[in-house]
Parts: sequence; C-alpha cells; structure tokens
Amino acid sequence: MSKRVINRWFVVILAAVLLAALSLYKIPHYQKEKALEALGYKEEEIKAIFKQKVDKEILANSYYSEYLAQEVQKDTFNKKYLGLYVVRDFVNEDTFTLYERLLKTGKYDAAELLTLFGGAHDYELMPLFVFDKVDAEAYAADCRNHPENSASSVILTNDYLEPYENTTDVKDPSAIDAFVSKKYYLGTYEPNKLVEVPQRYGVPNLFLQSEGLAAFTDLCDDLADSVEGEGIYAVGAYKSYEDQSAYYETYGLDADMYATRPGYSDSQTGLAVEVVSSANARVSLFGETASYKWMQEHAHEYGFIERYPQNKKSITGEEGNYAYWRFVGTDLATKIKESGLTFDEYYAYYINGQETNANTNTAN
Repeated sequence: MSKRVINRWFVVILAAVLLAALSLYKIPHYQKEKALEALGYKEEEIKAIFKQKVDKEILANSYYSEYLAQEVQKDTFNKKYLGLYVVRDFVNEDTFTLYERLLKTGKYDAAELLTLFGGAHDYELMPLFVFDKVDAEAYAADCRNHPENSASSVILTNDYLEPYENTTDVKDPSAIDAFVSKKYYLGTYEPNKLVEVPQRYGVPNLFLQSEGLAAFTDLCDDLADSVEGEGIYAVGAYKSYEDQSAYYETYGLDADMYATRPGYSDSQTGLAVEVVSSANARVSLFGETASYKWMQEHAHEYGFIERYPQNKKSITGEEGNYAYWRFVGTDLATKIKESGLTFDEYYAYYINGQETNANTNTAN
C-alpha cells in the first residue's frame, strides 16, 4: 500500500475519533442545555450556570428560582450555598454566616437548614441557637403562620424552649456578663459584693452588686435631669436562692406558670433591678412612662439592658417586663442593643457560639 493511501486512512481515522469525542461532549452538553431550558433558564443564564459549574447540582435537584437565575450571572455568586439562592429571595454574607453557624451546632443537616431558611427570616432563625433541636418543617410552618413577626417581635405558636431541660451550669456566676436563664443554672450562688441601695434610689432593704449599683445611681441621676417631672427608683433587686425558693413554693403545683425556679433567676446575680417611675408607681405601667422611653434609648450607656423585652417570651421563657433591667457592663449592653437581639440570642450566638466554635477548631 502506498504511503499516500496510509496517510489518507490516518487522517480519516483521526477525524472519526475527533468527531466521536466531540459528539460525546456535545450531545450531553446539548441535553443539559435543553433540561435547563425546561426548568425555566434562559440562554445567558444557562451559559452562566456552566461557567459556575453548578449544572449537575441544579439538574439533580431541579433547582430553579428567578433569584438564582439572576445571581448565578454575578461574580459574587457563591456556589457553596446554591440551595439558599433557591429558597430565599435575597442572600448575603450574613446569610451564609448564619447558615454555617447553625450547621456547626450539629443540630441540623443541610436539607433541614434549607427548610428552615426557606420558611423563616433571619430574626426567626436566631432563636434556634437558644432552643434545643426543633423539627425543621414544623418550625418553618410556625414562622410562616406569623407574617407579623419582625426583628422586634417574634411570636411562635409552639413552645420550643423546653425550660429546665438539658441545662448548663453558669461558668462564672460572679461575672457581670454572667448569663442566667431557664436553661442556665446558678445553683445556690451568693454574690459577695452586695451593697444596699440608698433609699434615694429605691425602697428599703434592696441590694445590688457594687458595680451595678454605681451604674444604676448614675442612671437614675441623669434620667431625673433629662426627663421633666419624672424619676425612677428600684422596687426589686437581689433575691437569694432561699428567697426565690420560698416565693416559688407559694404557687404550689402551678409554680412553673407563675414563678422562676430557684437557681434560674437573674435576680440572684445581684445585677438585676426592677424599677418604677415616680409618675406612676405600678410596675405594669412602667412601659407607658417617659422614663421607660428614655431608658430604651440610654440605659445601655450605663451598662443596662431590657432583660425581657415584649413579644419575646418564646425566646426568653419570660413574659415581657418593661420594668426589669439587667446590668452587663456598657460594652456588652451596647452590643446587645445594636444587635436588636435578646440577651439569650446574643449570648447563644456571639458568646457561647464563638467559644464553642473556638473549642471545635482547637480540637481539630
């Protein structure tokens, strides 16, 4: 056979191989394009999907949303969180951080998290750091049933808190930022820096820790100078474990409905104070006074937070109480106020959550 004939056959065979290889690529690619079109994606969106290398996952899960179609074309698209773009109308770095933090708790897998993020806003997801594991579908449905929820008011029909179950001992009860709740136990702790509240600032026989008392008297003085015709004074402060026990027991079998169990009360820290206005001595009406409005704006400057805000019982386990304030120091009080979170959420997410993550990272 001549050399020319051999070369011709070589070219034919090579062309056939290349054509076959091209077909192996083109046919599946064409099929994927058609499948993506069937899901609702347009030509430019499909090009972006291939560029981002998320075609397989999109097709495997039949993912489509207008938001995903829009975002996949941007350089800021993060394919690690593909599912979030489907269940949400908007995502950003805060969304991704919240997702990762919830994943690290070990309570929820990726599928459960997509259910939660698809049915709840971020402010409805923050309480999940406070709660033990919840049923994702039930929780998402509960949130959807409360369209009136907002960052300042989270109402949940079901009770997810499970008070007094799976509790944790407070690490340092004497610290001004010690977190106490129906999930965090103080035991029989007694503060050793208690000072009697001067009668100028409260009713007789009230005690607070010295640092908290100094801040409280400054607050009272400045409020009186700022709010015309009003001032505040304390009507409740430190309550010992024994006193809380006696109070709790007065309610008998129904005690959990009306009182906090001993060892779980913020009053035992000596850093919580209940106040009233000189304009109206009723605790229940403190929220209607000019003094309360001033404290809402300025109490953090003295280290105090509103411990049990209104419409947050599902998170704190306590009815909203305008008059009950807790000293945590100016730095933490400012951070909590700026976050818009309850102390429970802030502690679970920013303080305990970071410590847990740090311990996990160290262990790894």
